[in-house]
Amino acid sequence: MVLKTEALNNFADVACGSHKFAKRLGKIVGGENAHKGEFPWLVSITRRGGHFCGGTVINNRFIMTAAHCLCTGIGPEILQPNSLKVTMSQHDLTQKNADAYQMSIKDVRVHPGYTCNKPKDDIAILELDNELKWSETVLPACLPVAASHGQYSKFDNVLATVAGWGWTSEDKSKDLGSNHRGRSSEFKKPNCVLVMNKEESMLVG
Repeated sequence: MVLKTEALNNFADVACGSHKFAKRLGKIVGGENAHKGEFPWLVSITRRGGHFCGGTVINNRFIMTAAHCLCTGIGPEILQPNSLKVTMSQHDLTQKNADAYQMSIKDVRVHPGYTCNKPKDDIAILELDNELKWSETVLPACLPVAASHGQYSKFDNVLATVAGWGWTSEDKSKDLGSNHRGRSSEFKKPNCVLVMNKEESMLVG
């Protein structure tokens, strides 16, 4: 299944979802190493100097992430904006990237229907203190149009690529010799098939 470009939204002032690399195949969980700059819309969200979640560039002021990333672990409390940073152009967490840079967060907006430790409405928006400057390694992602849009298309059974600094083993208790407790320090990209549940939320399979 191929999605038409009309079924995607671009909220930025430059082309979205584009990069200079050809497609490659990989297997979940481990995936394969991504090229530096292959996913210019993905960022590293850090707290106290350490990476803990990924995010997606929507436009030059907003980053989308999972709401559960912002839970403090103390009841329903959410992390404060001044405790978070976003690193652009990040690739290998163990090395200092010459073109990587951090940006401060001005505001955190969690979906009003989300509750910590619950899977429903697990989405949040981070507002940056300043506008991003576009480059080959910093570009926005395309997002699907709303279900009410005339060009709306379900993503059921669509082949997708999941990218990020995720687990390298199905056994999360294993320390695979990295300082990230079993997580990949370098950007990975496994392929998977999307499956829609009855609430039309996307599940990765």
